[in-house]
Amino acid sequence: MAIGESQVHGFGGYQADAPVPTTVQVLDGAKPANSAAVRADVVPGTIMRYSGGGFTVAQLLMQDVAARPFPELLAELVLKPVGMDDSTYEQPLPEARRGAAASGHTSDGKVLPGRYHTYPEMAAAGLWTTPTDLAKFLLEIERARRGASSVLSQATAREMTTAQKPGYGLGLSLNGLGSAANFGHGRSNEGFKCQMTMFLEGGRGAVIMTNGDRGGFLASEILRGIAREYGWPAYQPVERKIVVVDPSILALYEGRYELRPGRILDIMLEGGTLFVYNDGERIELYPESDSRFFDTQEGHTLVFVKGADGRADHILLDDQTKVPRR
Repeated sequence: MAIGESQVHGFGGYQADAPVPTTVQVLDGAKPANSAAVRADVVPGTIMRYSGGGFTVAQLLMQDVAARPFPELLAELVLKPVGMDDSTYEQPLPEARRGAAASGHTSDGKVLPGRYHTYPEMAAAGLWTTPTDLAKFLLEIERARRGASSVLSQATAREMTTAQKPGYGLGLSLNGLGSAANFGHGRSNEGFKCQMTMFLEGGRGAVIMTNGDRGGFLASEILRGIAREYGWPAYQPVERKIVVVDPSILALYEGRYELRPGRILDIMLEGGTLFVYNDGERIELYPESDSRFFDTQEGHTLVFVKGADGRADHILLDDQTKVPRR
């Protein structure tokens, strides 16, 4: 997560038989890069934006200053000290590690060509890891918050878990208040969906990794099951009542909505049901009223707010983020 960096949100990676660009080519958007040039278009620190491009800038900076490959540098500074022995930033994945790697799957259940993509944007998208190793990382942040880490300073760990902009610390998402306050990250690469979270109090947390484009739904269900079993103060299952909404009303919500620069949500009415298309993923929306909807895959709520013409003017996402119609 970066604040006020480039408008390049994330990266699609490169199939096994595709040419892979250098880090500089990625930043310049030069062939064979398949993403736009990474450029700062706002003053850093003024807004929050999910910025894989910003982390790729940081990757090149670290490589240049240390005069060492990024995977080697991160192994020495983070992975080995934390005990993340089954993790690497090496891209493409070395032959010796491929037998232990999961194959990614598309939303229709097919194995990705070549099993997985290569990501030269290593800092943003190139970590190969396991749930156990990520749990060690979360526990290291918790230790650092107590001043007991040899990897992170207490001041840095507290900055990471303190809101810099609403909902985000440094590199981590923040949720809940009081005993329910937790930090983590949930994201995806092509063919993979993963989620991790840890509470600021009590040493409780979970890491869930899936190797499918539709794995987000499964990860959320598992997290809710863990929360119920162990009595967590957050992520508990919530019962919702679905209502019937006239398709003529639903049609007023169709359109394109800009979540952030370069990130579009397409709302479409299909067979009397609303769907949101997000990063190539098709997610069904369930109505709680004629304007309030939720999804069971990512756990979001969407409220459609109408304009003067009766059509939706914007979406209120999770009761706090305004997402305007384009």
